[in-house]
Amino acid sequence: MNGFTIELPAGFVALPAAAATAEIGRALEQLFVLPADDISAAKVAESLSALGLLAAASGAEYTSIGFFRSPDDPQRPVSVLLTAARMPSDHDDPGVVVAALREVYAPDQGTDTEVLRLPAGPALATIREEPAMIEIEGAEHLPLLQRQVLAWVPDPAGSAVAVVGLASSSWQDWPHVCDLALDVFESLSWDDSAQGQTVADGQTVADSL
Repeated sequence: MNGFTIELPAGFVALPAAAATAEIGRALEQLFVLPADDISAAKVAESLSALGLLAAASGAEYTSIGFFRSPDDPQRPVSVLLTAARMPSDHDDPGVVVAALREVYAPDQGTDTEVLRLPAGPALATIREEPAMIEIEGAEHLPLLQRQVLAWVPDPAGSAVAVVGLASSSWQDWPHVCDLALDVFESLSWDDSAQGQTVADGQTVADSL
């Protein structure tokens, strides 16, 4: 099964598939130029480490979270969760895979679909939004709206389908998140010599999406 690479802009922190609170904490300190052993970074790193473990348990081979400032309001933070995985496949025509996936997802009223023409070949984008609640001790639950866009990209060699997703609860900046997602999807390239995907990601905070 072929591997693939994607390129991420500055602002993303990798969330390993194993407990790595200290490593994530150091990455956050570097990303936001914080002092060593910053308490706030340590608390956030603990939660993000658990998120990386959860994503891995759900099948993600790579997980990363990006922190940005809104282009519309520099005081508004934007966070984006990225996951990447591969599904084994045995196909002759990537277009047939895309058409079959669209037949599966198009009837779902809660899912929007769009066929993409990427440098790596044809792909299907699926977009969903799901309401959720944030539980805060000693306070009322806060409603949350999370949106996710997934790209299903069949390998031209017929061995796999790449599944790359970006999710964000920053609904005010969803158009900017979609632009970021398309940039990531367009950066995808297959590598028939690789056994797993790799990601090139930045280590400095981005001014905006």
